[in-house]
Amino acid sequence: MDHHQFQCIHCGCKTEKLYHDYKAGITKVTNCKNCGNIVDKYVEYDSAIILLDVLLLQKQAYAHLLINVEVKSHWKFAVLLWVVEAFIKLIQQRSEHANSYPGEANYWLAGVELYLNYLGAAVELMSFLLCVVALLAIRSLFLTRSLNLLNTFLITKAILLSNLGSLLAMPALFWGKSCSPMFAWLGQAFVCLSSLQALRVVIDGPQKTCVAAIAVILGIWFQAVSSEALSSWLNGLLSPHPMPNFSS
Repeated sequence: MDHHQFQCIHCGCKTEKLYHDYKAGITKVTNCKNCGNIVDKYVEYDSAIILLDVLLLQKQAYAHLLINVEVKSHWKFAVLLWVVEAFIKLIQQRSEHANSYPGEANYWLAGVELYLNYLGAAVELMSFLLCVVALLAIRSLFLTRSLNLLNTFLITKAILLSNLGSLLAMPALFWGKSCSPMFAWLGQAFVCLSSLQALRVVIDGPQKTCVAAIAVILGIWFQAVSSEALSSWLNGLLSPHPMPNFSS
């Protein structure tokens, strides 16, 4: 699937234009030749409405952002996710292990934990992405004996968009320790559902929902395994001052 080509957010049919631009500043949205619906109604919507539909897990909103909107600065989203995840982990660890380390050990850990959480957050995001890409690559090879059904650009874009749900846990940084686990859990639940919707949009071929669900489940499992392996390695490396678990 060519990510430069527009697509109907209802049926997925390819189209060349989202709207027709006439003279005197008059524009008219394009109707899909396949299903008859407006190709992409969100071209007329305010960004706040689009964001609301994304939060409501509307598949059409994901199709608009992933297929019909060109985002050039993906690295900015990746950095934002990286920083947010690291700070969320730090808040959780500080609330759970505030009294676990006396004196100098606690002071030393306070200066090191954030940097190690950056490492942990990067490993988790990359492990999830690599697992999903690997699974979809195997599926493409099995169905077509080629990688024609695999589009790593759109998959990466989908994973980054769905993981922006981690921002929902940001109130935990301001509302106290007791709220941190709850907001972190809600954020992770939203990320899982958002990942399912996003992958349903970008996956080509049959049984998209089933494949997307399997990809999300395996991605979460591999992410947890990678996080646990990193935590065990760091605990051994930093002994006799073991680090808290990096698992979400």
